[in-house]
Amino acid sequence: MKLIISALLTALLTIIFRYLDNKGILGKIGNKWLREGLIGIVFGLSAIYATEFGSISIGGAAMNARDAAPLCAGLFFGGFSGIVAGVIGGVERFFCVYWGGAHFTKVACSIACILAGLFAAFLRKFVFDNKRPKPIYCVIIGLISETIHMFLIFITNQKDLDVAYTYAKACTVPMITVNILALFIAFLVIELMERKKLSLGVRKKKTILAYFQFGLLSLVIAAAAFTVYITIIVQTNIAEKSTERVCKTNLEAAVAEVEGFHERRPDANIIDIAKFVGDGYVVGETGEIWVLNLDKVVVTEGEFLGEDLNYLLKGQTQKKLFKTSFEGDEYYLEFIFGSGYILMASIIAQDALYLTNVSIYVTILLEILIFAVLFLFITLEMKQLVSRHIDEVNENMDAITAGELDRVVNVRNSIEFDMLSDSVNSMVDHLKELIEEEKNRIAKELEFARNVQLSSLTTEFDLSEAVDLFARTLPAREVGGDFYDSYKLDDTHIGILIADVSGKGIPAAMFMMRARSTIKALAQAKLPISEVLTRANGTFCENNAGEMFITAWMAILDLKTGDIEFVNAGHNPPIIKRDGTFSYLQSKRNLVLAAMEGYAYKSGSFTIKPGDEIFLYTDGVTEAININEELYGEARLLSFITEHDHDISAEQLCSDVLQSVNDYAGEEVEQFDDITMLSLKFLKYL
Repeated sequence: MKLIISALLTALLTIIFRYLDNKGILGKIGNKWLREGLIGIVFGLSAIYATEFGSISIGGAAMNARDAAPLCAGLFFGGFSGIVAGVIGGVERFFCVYWGGAHFTKVACSIACILAGLFAAFLRKFVFDNKRPKPIYCVIIGLISETIHMFLIFITNQKDLDVAYTYAKACTVPMITVNILALFIAFLVIELMERKKLSLGVRKKKTILAYFQFGLLSLVIAAAAFTVYITIIVQTNIAEKSTERVCKTNLEAAVAEVEGFHERRPDANIIDIAKFVGDGYVVGETGEIWVLNLDKVVVTEGEFLGEDLNYLLKGQTQKKLFKTSFEGDEYYLEFIFGSGYILMASIIAQDALYLTNVSIYVTILLEILIFAVLFLFITLEMKQLVSRHIDEVNENMDAITAGELDRVVNVRNSIEFDMLSDSVNSMVDHLKELIEEEKNRIAKELEFARNVQLSSLTTEFDLSEAVDLFARTLPAREVGGDFYDSYKLDDTHIGILIADVSGKGIPAAMFMMRARSTIKALAQAKLPISEVLTRANGTFCENNAGEMFITAWMAILDLKTGDIEFVNAGHNPPIIKRDGTFSYLQSKRNLVLAAMEGYAYKSGSFTIKPGDEIFLYTDGVTEAININEELYGEARLLSFITEHDHDISAEQLCSDVLQSVNDYAGEEVEQFDDITMLSLKFLKYL
């Protein structure tokens, strides 16, 4: 129970500190080394607890879960944490003999604890790339760590290998179990805690390295198991052959001695023979020779023991070693017939196989370490030669996919990666050629579309000698959503319109073409201006899958009186010059077009005189920005027109305003919105 409690304590500390780390609480300790050092101290105290309060003593040795503390600290919180915890636990273990700690394994246990911290630091940096390992690795890590621990017991106690073997054999399974338990609980709980969602029934794809590691691990385990199995069989057979030779030699020598004794004493009976043999023969170091009469009853020490061994010898051949159970122990037995008696050599199997078992145990420890080193070495080589270079290729491919077509893949550590790099680069070059061809094709088509769109806009502004009218548009892309229009409704009335479709590019241009033709048709039907936009709005709301809308300002000017009736559908207010003063027209805005079906638009009115002007524009003018992302703004536009509109034509005013906007934005800033403007100067009454 002590072992389990100390293992659970380490697991609980790992879970708590991982939770605090995930919540950013540990991150408040800004210095990385200080943070990892403090964590290492806490886990070092956990290692001390395992030594002092969580151990089960076996003579001069002790079983505990001490090594789990530096392993968890290093794997989850940084290599420095694991090293600090290992040093604290190891140093305390070395000196604890002065207040009652197990003395025989102090050096081995101290070194093992320090090595556990170093091992965890190595795994975290070079195997797991500073990421959280999977729970399956806890078994491997715990097994390797405690195997090193047991092997150190032999290395540091070579003069007392018998004692070392006794301690190691008793401690190996319990210590491996509790250390794996501590790691597994911590790993599993943290895995569940940090998993964002459980994907039931969905098989998550693994990396090439993960598949390779799994295959290599399976191969290593199978190879280690097979090697251990063969080692056990071979070593056991050798030990049994040696035991058989020893028994046979001793039996033949004993028979010769007994026959000589019988010649010297022809009257000697079975009891005399048993006494003669019992006084002088030992088989090996611990075995002995039994004397049986022909009824296979043991006779020794001058008397019948009455042990009937018929069931043991049934079916057995003399001078052949066999193994059987007798009086609760496993024995190796071999017998030979003499003149009126049977001699049987017996050796307890455990004694006969002692050296073999020690050899097998040490061999198993060595093989685990060798195969573990082999696994780590091949995994690191795989990461270095394949996995990392695949990641490098993928990184380049991600950049290329993101549009960095000038990126060159140059991973050339092997012939395969040479070919892969050349193939990717060749593919990108071909892709660039195709993209360039497609860009040229699209550019031609967009240029054609631009010409079609611009040609659809009015370029003849000579509607009447009573006005000077000019309009200009500059799409942000090849085609745009801004448009203007002007109509001669009759000899004394003209209409003007400026509008801005939401969005840019092809969709806005297509919606713009539809809107312009609809409004023009309704206007030329001589409907009231409010009715024109009300009906147009109903048409735009139909089949508006793109959910686009239009801001518009439309007016009808009576050239005889100067009266203007207008509707503002959510558009920027125009600049009006009246009595020599420029100002923004203050009026109530209606809802934008195509926003709500059934909306009734309302008109407003004002009057101008000869010499007055109207300047219409879209938000591409006032919302142009400079390199500091500052807006051109309505105040700047009003100020510019006030200062520069002195006896210049409507065309010149539009050109000057456009130049002012371009100068403000500068060459460094790309135009991001369509720019459209319309200028009307009222010259005289008709």
